[in-house]
Amino acid sequence: MQKILLLLTLCISLAAGLLFLGPDNHVKEFSSEQLFEEFIFRQVYDFGYPHERVRTQEVRVNDRFSRQIITVDVNGSFPKTKFHRNLADSLRSYGVTTYAVVQMSDPVTEIHLSKNQTVLKTIRLIRSN
Repeated sequence: MQKILLLLTLCISLAAGLLFLGPDNHVKEFSSEQLFEEFIFRQVYDFGYPHERVRTQEVRVNDRFSRQIITVDVNGSFPKTKFHRNLADSLRSYGVTTYAVVQMSDPVTEIHLSKNQTVLKTIRLIRSN
């Protein structure tokens, strides 16, 4: 009986240690809107798209909030799914989630970047020939 109690105590201590010393799940924050924007643009540029193929526009959502739409002209072989996955993976530690809207007959894919149920930015990939 004492061996079982000792083993149980050891397991609980080990589990508590892993809980407190395990990986840090702290959500990182961008220190400014500009750094967040630069991070997003870097993701696009890292996929080989030069500045001249990227443009932005601000869309007013309401009196207090506007959203930036980043439009990228991509060729037909652009790996949209791979880009979306890499973007989502890179933003996860910042608490930013992504979802894509694709209409099969439309050459536009929109990737929405959101946090706390608010869409912060939209990346619009437009297939051009």
